[in-house]
Amino acid sequence: MIFTKKQLILIKIFLAISIVTAIMIGSVFGIIMAETRNVSNTNKIGNYKPSLPSQILDINGKLITEFFSDEKREIIPINDLPRHLIYALITRADRDFFKHH
Repeated sequence: MIFTKKQLILIKIFLAISIVTAIMIGSVFGIIMAETRNVSNTNKIGNYKPSLPSQILDINGKLITEFFSDEKREIIPINDLPRHLIYALITRADRDFFKHH
């Protein structure tokens, strides 16, 4: 099949528009999916209950032993965490954290 110059130009324009449209739709869909996944992850943060060990204490309150289920966790105050770790978590969660009111 032989195309005229005008038909070739129209075919090239159609292909270019199709490619640009596909890229735009893919980008918008990707952004929407990323945002909805981030929202669903942040909703789970408030419901988090870490596994803590069961402790057996003597009559004076001194620790005798601990029993762990699947994992050993230790709750520590935020002041004991290194500053660079805190900033790394904040940056990962919300880049504009310090700009909010």
